[in-house]
Amino acid sequence: MNFLFEGGNAKAKNGAEASKVNIKAFTDKQYESYKLDIINLVLAINKKFEEAYDEPLFPSNDLITSAKIFSGSANTFFKKSKEEYTAIKSALGDIDVQVNKNKKDKVKEFLVNNEGTNFAGFTLLGTQFGMDFFNIFQAPKKYNPAATNIQIDFEFVLYNDNGDIDELDVYIRNSDWDDLKEGIKGFAKQRLIPSIYKAIYGVPGVVFQNKKDLPSKGYKKDEVSYKTFGPMGSRVKYNQVKDENGNPVNYEGKPAFREIPTSQSTFNRNLDNAFEEMFGKKPTGAEKQKMYSFIGVLSLMKKYLNENQIKRTYKFFYEDITEITDDETVLNAIFNKFKEVFPFINESLSFEKYAQKMMLGEAFSKGLAPKFSLGTINVFNKYDWKIGNLLGEANEVAGSEENMMYIAKTIVDNIETGNDGKPAKVWMCGGAVRDEILGKQSNDIDLMTNCDVKEVAQLFDRCEVARTGNARLARVYIDNDLFELGCLEVGDTIEHNLDSRDLTCNAILKDLSTGEYFDPIGGMKDIRAKRIRFTTAAREKISAGKDPAELLRAFRFMAQLGWNFAPDTAKAIQSYSNITGGKIKIQLKAALGPANWKKLIKGKYKDKALAALEQYGFMDWAKSTFPEDFQ
Repeated sequence: MNFLFEGGNAKAKNGAEASKVNIKAFTDKQYESYKLDIINLVLAINKKFEEAYDEPLFPSNDLITSAKIFSGSANTFFKKSKEEYTAIKSALGDIDVQVNKNKKDKVKEFLVNNEGTNFAGFTLLGTQFGMDFFNIFQAPKKYNPAATNIQIDFEFVLYNDNGDIDELDVYIRNSDWDDLKEGIKGFAKQRLIPSIYKAIYGVPGVVFQNKKDLPSKGYKKDEVSYKTFGPMGSRVKYNQVKDENGNPVNYEGKPAFREIPTSQSTFNRNLDNAFEEMFGKKPTGAEKQKMYSFIGVLSLMKKYLNENQIKRTYKFFYEDITEITDDETVLNAIFNKFKEVFPFINESLSFEKYAQKMMLGEAFSKGLAPKFSLGTINVFNKYDWKIGNLLGEANEVAGSEENMMYIAKTIVDNIETGNDGKPAKVWMCGGAVRDEILGKQSNDIDLMTNCDVKEVAQLFDRCEVARTGNARLARVYIDNDLFELGCLEVGDTIEHNLDSRDLTCNAILKDLSTGEYFDPIGGMKDIRAKRIRFTTAAREKISAGKDPAELLRAFRFMAQLGWNFAPDTAKAIQSYSNITGGKIKIQLKAALGPANWKKLIKGKYKDKALAALEQYGFMDWAKSTFPEDFQ
């Protein structure tokens, strides 16, 4: 899954870190001056690059001075006045610059060699290298404190033979002003187009993902979209499988398809052709311009698609967009506009109503299912059983060891390789492992696997795929037991996953195949020392005054276990208190704050935890937030 975040937060290898630019604090003169200085910064980079490699980084200075190289909302920033732009956005994150992908290796060498170089008043502090390059520059002092360390991102795109940025890259990477005014971000348009392709080109079928005439375990929701659209354009993604006599192959009454490898695919990058593939005709100039905005595409759908195609588009779009962001403000803006254009799309934005519509479940009206925020959207693989059966009737105590081992064996026996490229593994994780080490019985068993969440879900008859926070979960229901499996994302590692958790004592895994513990960040040592220690990631967030749910969990575990804070954890907590003035901004939306407080106040060592709250200056907050516990 891909998650979206605001720019201006890159961190280079040398420790240099960017922050957003408070453009609202600029005077009108500073605002216009800042835009000109950014353009001069890129012009200076272009000139120095040409001196080093006998060719400019950008084909012409006109691309820079006209602001054509800037993408995303930054493209609009250069075209709007302060009054117009700050009415929509008060801060500016990263500024995206589109660079020729054929020069990527030279650009990396250039940036490394020029760390510390001054470009038109901006000093290059460092770069975070990845698919794109996130460059951190120290801004001129005249813009402090509104702008200090700023972020200029190099996005690598295609340039055509005329020296212009490829039309499709301009289309995909830019945000439209009409969308921005409605609070709709650029990714909404990017995700809507593929959903239209799914709605139009989807056919019943299954997919063979191997070279043998055997169906893969990947069952594509009973439907295959044989033509798709993505960042490289549209392509025919699947061919129907034929037998040795050239006859179409069917599996369980459905046609079988095999995916065409990307390397063997022909991509259509022409927007006129994409318009025709979606709407059945060549676009007029005005119609093509509408493709550049989410609102414009909705108007084209209204003109050319039938009601069934629109409903299917909405279904695919809903599932996709809620996978990449849980920002309710952003989602509300997107879906409100969708429903404004298409009133017959009458699903509520609440998860309860959405799931009730999808599942036809009576459990919601009976109050059996828990309440979820919009960001916690579940995509169900089976629609013939009700969500209440899973979440309402499952045991609230630890599931049986027999069922736990059955789940582990099923995964390991049927999936060869995890998302980290290593053999499939299943671990017991979190509090269950900590309690086992302490010799206690756990009533909350969670599992972890390095396998893809969709592959895991396809192995079990009753399973739901869910997202909560940054985690993908497979909730597997066996007999009367419910197990949650955290699934590793592609490109992530188990070590990084564990270090992104809250406390080291909760970041130990037990391999269910071998019984061995996996403890890369020293949780076992802290358990034996009866020490509460934040992981590195949690400590950095707390020290910066972020993620108060994890802060409160530290006090909760002190109340439950009676342990002391490790010195670095105590220092982080003190930093948080200093920054926030003894306030904890509880994440009420996810119910993490109240849930942790409830466990704290019932803990065996609650007096010790309350004393610690007093010590670090949080007691006034506690009394005002939970007065019923201090009467």
